Amino acid sequence: VYPGFTPLSRSDTILTIVTELTDSNTFEDQSTPQSLALDWILNIDEAQLCPDDEDAIKQRYVLAVVYYSTDGDNWNFCSQNALCLDGNSYLSSDDVCTWHRTTCNDNGLVLQVELDEFNLGINGGIPSEIFRLTSLEVLSFDGPANLQGTIPDSIGEAVSLNTLDLDDNNLSGVIPSFIGSVSTLRQLDIDFNSFTGIIPSEIGSLTSLTDMLIGENDYDDQPLPESFAQLVNLNFLSINNANINGEIPSSYSQLQSMLGFDCSDNSLGGSIDVVTNWLSVQGLTMNDNAFTGPLSANIGNLQFLTALRLQNNTFTGEIPQSFENLASLTVLNLSGNQLTGPIPDLSNLPNLQELQLQNNNFSGQLPASVCARELGILSIDCSICDCCITEGIECVP
Repeated sequence: VYPGFTPLSRSDTILTIVTELTDSNTFEDQSTPQSLALDWILNIDEAQLCPDDEDAIKQRYVLAVVYYSTDGDNWNFCSQNALCLDGNSYLSSDDVCTWHRTTCNDNGLVLQVELDEFNLGINGGIPSEIFRLTSLEVLSFDGPANLQGTIPDSIGEAVSLNTLDLDDNNLSGVIPSFIGSVSTLRQLDIDFNSFTGIIPSEIGSLTSLTDMLIGENDYDDQPLPESFAQLVNLNFLSINNANINGEIPSSYSQLQSMLGFDCSDNSLGGSIDVVTNWLSVQGLTMNDNAFTGPLSANIGNLQFLTALRLQNNTFTGEIPQSFENLASLTVLNLSGNQLTGPIPDLSNLPNLQELQLQNNNFSGQLPASVCARELGILSIDCSICDCCITEGIECVP
């Protein structure tokens, strides 16, 4: 049945193979996901692989560990022997490359494991073994789901990983500093979890990163990591609602690839002049902080800017006349600040759809030409919007 192997030597050889991935002591407890996966490989799996193909054994074992680690028997679909419309069920006799949301290369090596929720019913943790699949490029447990526990330190052993998507789960603990060793990582999405502690400075070593979403977590109070200034390929950074304080480091001016920045709902203060160096930026979401000082006229140089959300800060001074140059702008929200002076004529901004200026200290009146634009959203104090009355536009008393 197994050329060159007896049943006993097959079992011994497979055990030797999987102990390259899992500490042998783990198998002393027969209830661990690793023990269940090993027992399945040895005694239940209808494929009954011959151990002369180590890669096939390792992949089958690791994905079985993932299955048992996430309570696979109670998934809503694609569990063992259950209906599966997107690929074959996990733990089926078929090649793992055909299993639900699993993608392989032409050599049969696993490239992507994407167990996104879609009501799958994941409940459990991330096994350390998954990061020891040397070909793995994409790991996604995109929620909402009930993935718990921590990110294993073994993430530092991932050699091909370019996408890690774990958002909207119940993960906790500190982000392991070993993540800084994953030099191939380009997309990191771990927001909407319960991570704590200090964001590791080692993330600054991930110079291939283009997208980083790490907000909506319970970190300790801390400033923006200075090391992030090294992420010169970063397009999107979301670090909202993350207990961030201090000021935006001046070194962030180096982030010339930035397209979108969200630091909302934190305690950041000082000036936002750094962002005027990001000449390709399209979205700035910086509301609900403690930013101060006048708005820089250089914001008007951001010709690709489509959304500027600065509400609920303590900006002072006038809206720079240069804002009239923001031809790509669709959303401008400056409400809830301490801005003064006249409001520029923004009616010539061809793409503007939303303008919110209420709860400031402006003088004069909103230019009637702005009312005439019939914006999708216009929110402004009635005391400075006579044209709201004439045009029948609701305003803020």
